[in-house]
Amino acid sequence: MPSYTAVFEDTSPFFIYDGQWRAGTSRDDDFADQYSESSFTLTERTGSTFSFTFYGTGVGIYGARRGNHGFYQVTVDGSTVLSQSGRADPFEFNATLYSATLTKGFHRVQLRNTDNSFRDIDYVSWEASVGQDNEPLIVNVIQDSHPAWTYTPELAWTTQPPDVAAFSGGSGRGTNQVGATASLTFTVRDAIAIYGPSGPNCASQYTVSVNTLPGGQTFRAEKQFFRARQLMYYAANLGPGTHVINVTLAGLSNGQPLQMLSLDYAEIYTTPSLGGR
Repeated sequence: MPSYTAVFEDTSPFFIYDGQWRAGTSRDDDFADQYSESSFTLTERTGSTFSFTFYGTGVGIYGARRGNHGFYQVTVDGSTVLSQSGRADPFEFNATLYSATLTKGFHRVQLRNTDNSFRDIDYVSWEASVGQDNEPLIVNVIQDSHPAWTYTPELAWTTQPPDVAAFSGGSGRGTNQVGATASLTFTVRDAIAIYGPSGPNCASQYTVSVNTLPGGQTFRAEKQFFRARQLMYYAANLGPGTHVINVTLAGLSNGQPLQMLSLDYAEIYTTPSLGGR
C-alpha cells in the first residue's frame, strides 16, 4: 500500500506543549539559523512535556544536542522507551532525539524534559500508509472556499483573517466569535490534515471533533511568532462513509483584540480503492 512521510514544524498547533516553553530566536541564540526554517521551541524546566498522537508506523522527533542540553525521556503509549542525555560538544543540529518503527495503529508520543537544562524541539515526522499495494497515493487539496466547507454562523466568518496573503492561494477564513464552527464534509478515506496559521493573532483555544462524537480534542494556535500553513489537526483510519470534521473557536486571550481562529486548507489522503480520484 502506498505510504507517505509527513513532516511538521515545531510551531504546529497540533503539537501539545505543557509546562514552560518558548520560541527560540536569533536575538538570544546565534545558532537559530541551524534549525529547520530557523524555528525551534525550547524549555529549560524539568517536567515540561511535548506530545502528539498519530496513526501510522514510523515516527521521529528532531532537535539539537548542545553543551547546555540535559536529560530527557520519551514515552510511547504510556511506556518509557528512551531516557538519555541531549548534551553534545561539538553541537549537533537536525539530530534524532527519538526514532522508531511501530506497529501500524494509533500512538501517543511524549517527550519530557527531566533536567533543569535546555531541551528544544525542531520538527516531527511520521510515516503512514493507506489503500492497497501497487496503487497510487492521491492527495486532494480542499481550499477554504470549497463547498465541502461550511461556516456557522456564516456572518461570524471573514475571508480576510490576519496575514491572509501568506495563506495557500492567498485565501482563508477566520472568526473571532467564540462558538463559531467550520465543518468539512467528505466521503473518501483514509486520512486528513487541516492547515492554518499559528502566531500571536491566532486562537488561544480551539476544539476539533470528528463525526459529531462528544468531547473532541483541544488545541492552541497562539504562538509568539506568525507562521503560515501549520498543521492544526490530523486524523487517519477514518473508515468508509461520510465524515464531518468540526473545528470550533473555544477561546481567545485577553488583551488580544485581533486574535482569530483562522483556517487555510485541508488535505485528504486516499487511493483509488478507497474512492479517491
